Amino acid sequence: MNVPADIPSGEEALAQAVYLFAPVIQLLQSQGVTYPQLAEALKNAFIDAALDAAPAPARVTDSKLAVITGIHRKDIKRLRETAAARQAGAIDVRPSLASVVFTRWLSDPAYCQPDGAPLPLARQGTGPQSFEALVKSVSRDVHPRTVLDELRRLQLVQADDDEVRPRTNAFVPRADFSSLLRYMSANLHDHAAAAVRNVLGAGPALLEQSLFSSTVDNAAIDALATLVRGEWNRIVKTMVPEIEKHEVDGEPDGAEALSRIRLGMYFYAD
Repeated sequence: MNVPADIPSGEEALAQAVYLFAPVIQLLQSQGVTYPQLAEALKNAFIDAALDAAPAPARVTDSKLAVITGIHRKDIKRLRETAAARQAGAIDVRPSLASVVFTRWLSDPAYCQPDGAPLPLARQGTGPQSFEALVKSVSRDVHPRTVLDELRRLQLVQADDDEVRPRTNAFVPRADFSSLLRYMSANLHDHAAAAVRNVLGAGPALLEQSLFSSTVDNAAIDALATLVRGEWNRIVKTMVPEIEKHEVDGEPDGAEALSRIRLGMYFYAD
């Protein structure tokens, strides 16, 4: 999206944000969400962002929020009173047990062939190449059958009486629209957060790069997409064990002792 170089930076940021919102607006319209609904929801987002940017000890009044956000004080008072209820109903974006189990299956050499492809697993058994052992390596609090039922519901595995086989090479639950939305919002949020942090210079720059070409032969897209998926599989197999080595079990010494990370890669063709 081209924006004239002589317009104020706030207007330029708004113009680029509108371009950024376009795919999300397409999603909202496909689900029957209207502009007034979005506008009401964005009031909450503006208030939350203003509160997050305020110095920790400072008390931010409704009047100050009205100046920062442009939202009427009556709306701010109403929305702040319901903030606790909104936070209580916030979506939990932590990975599910099924997600963790499936990711380990794709990345742990104990459950993969020499070429890195995930092995078919015996449904039961204590050996290293069984689905039961895979689940128990992640958690002993949930029965392996329960995890298997969830993976089958999400159409990620095929299973018979003796064997379980993966149906895909990434945890993308095709049968669950709500899960798809949660993964989409979590991924796009953190990608945008990394980019905004870099633009604002709010700390050491984070990796947020892409390759771009507008003259690729259409006939090459499938091959390039396959190559990218292969590269991502290699990243997963390298990074998942490395991340697990640094994950903390139990209660940390303090909230500042832990950080949330997300590593992503994307490929788009149009």
